Amino acid sequence: MDDDVKIHVYNLAAISLFDIELYRVNKVGCGDAFNCVYSMPDGCGGSEACKECVIRNSVRKSYGGSKVVREKADIQLVRGNKVEQIQMLVTTELLKYNDELYAIVILENISVDHKDKQG
Repeated sequence: MDDDVKIHVYNLAAISLFDIELYRVNKVGCGDAFNCVYSMPDGCGGSEACKECVIRNSVRKSYGGSKVVREKADIQLVRGNKVEQIQMLVTTELLKYNDELYAIVILENISVDHKDKQG
């Protein structure tokens, strides 16, 4: 992610979090890609609740020189007509790629439902 918390590159494991067409994921806010309840109607970063977003703040901390390791986040995503609450551990660290700085973001889904589906 860039310093505005926009996704530039993602791996196949991240696809299960996205609730938009994959071709639209590039350079959109993470809350927009995940369909976070707080990204509506003003987009990711546009609501008052976005100021408390663990993902957003972790990326910003990394750009400020800190490494964030497994910080717990409760995230509410809109899926169809209902809101799904998931818990994640967020890890971020800066990486220089093609002379640009990006935050590598690792999101670990630790929700009870997610664990049950894994066996």
